[in-house]
Amino acid sequence: VPPLLYPPHPLLFLVQTHSPNPAVKQLAADLSRAGQLPGLRDWRCPPSILVLTKIDKLRVEEKRDSMIEIAEGLLDVHPFFDVHYVSGEKVDGLEALEDIVQTLSRATPWEYAPDAKTDRSPEMVALEVTREKLYQRVNKELPYRCTVKHVDWKFLRDGSVRVEQEILVKNQIQRGIIVGAKGAVVGAIGLMARNELQQLWGIPVHLIINVIVDG
Repeated sequence: VPPLLYPPHPLLFLVQTHSPNPAVKQLAADLSRAGQLPGLRDWRCPPSILVLTKIDKLRVEEKRDSMIEIAEGLLDVHPFFDVHYVSGEKVDGLEALEDIVQTLSRATPWEYAPDAKTDRSPEMVALEVTREKLYQRVNKELPYRCTVKHVDWKFLRDGSVRVEQEILVKNQIQRGIIVGAKGAVVGAIGLMARNELQQLWGIPVHLIINVIVDG
């Protein structure tokens, strides 16, 4: 079977538990019938994982019954390999989901050559690097609650580049967590991001990160 017709990684079917879309059940059913469609006769559905998200948005008294009802309804129309209940905001269930994804994934050749150039702008690359370092540093305290925003980009006469970004948070408590004592946390985030950007671009980088309350 050609690689594109047999994906090397599991398929994650995400459904919001607190406001499920009525069309979701039909989509799950279509997934089971995809291999019967013209042009997809050789397509084999990878192991599918049903992921019920935002479980923290459900009221405690309705959580268990609601999740089971949604899961059973979708399992009736598609043979999902596994079911996971997660909350990104509370970091609940994510570790188990990551484990099953790694277990079901298989090694494949790199899709792009190591020296391939990206089509993303330098500004986007810088944002992605800072987001990654932010998540690595404070993922347990502030998962998914921060936004990294591009502010300015300027090449300097000495051949270096000055990049200014903002991390937007909801309140002063969140700002205090990211800034840290005497700026230690945001300083560490900036240092890690700057070092990676310098390796990527091969030029000195001056990275300025301001943490702003935007609530």
